Amino acid sequence: MKFASDRLWMAGLVLIVGCTAPQASEPNQGSVAVSSVDSPLASNLPERKIETVFVEGEPQEITLKLYQEDQIPVLTYYPENISVRSACSDEGCGVSFELLQGLSVSGSPTDAPLRARVHVFVPPAGTTLEELEAGVTGDGGVFAGKGWQQGVSSGSLSYPWEKKNMNYYHSEQNLLGSVHLGQSQGQAFRVTVVFPGDMGDGFAPRANVILNNLQVDSIQ
Repeated sequence: MKFASDRLWMAGLVLIVGCTAPQASEPNQGSVAVSSVDSPLASNLPERKIETVFVEGEPQEITLKLYQEDQIPVLTYYPENISVRSACSDEGCGVSFELLQGLSVSGSPTDAPLRARVHVFVPPAGTTLEELEAGVTGDGGVFAGKGWQQGVSSGSLSYPWEKKNMNYYHSEQNLLGSVHLGQSQGQAFRVTVVFPGDMGDGFAPRANVILNNLQVDSIQ
């Protein structure tokens, strides 16, 4: 897995697997409603491609689909069994790549299903990395508001656009995650990954594909 700290990630996974997990909800990225954004990201890319990922140490070929919309300044490839939601508002643009887990928490039909997701948030031009980080770790940030526990990061960076990353977990909710702060052509952005602990081996390699292929442009 290519995340903020592999050893911490695995330690957290061992710590919380088997706990009862409610619906997985990522740190709040802000409400978004559709608007229009022009994005000159790379074009003429294939709509699909095949890539090999390692799931539980075994190679597995998966089909990837191209994500590219005129309204959203984000481009990447994602596994075809993942659904996508995207929108923009004055607060910025957000894209969520979500994988629905097959079983509910307790098997009861009233329980909400668990979701694993990668969320890309692109704020208005001029927003700094420090402002994005404060929205996560500050006194009024997401970690404090939702009870996330921040883990120790190795400090290593895994992606060309990445400037800083943070691991987090929520043992009571059986959730693991990471926050990646990035910058491309002067545009700061934030990527949040979250999944139930027992989905880590299957979802983390797929999330890594999305982050490896990620391109972000500024909001015009």
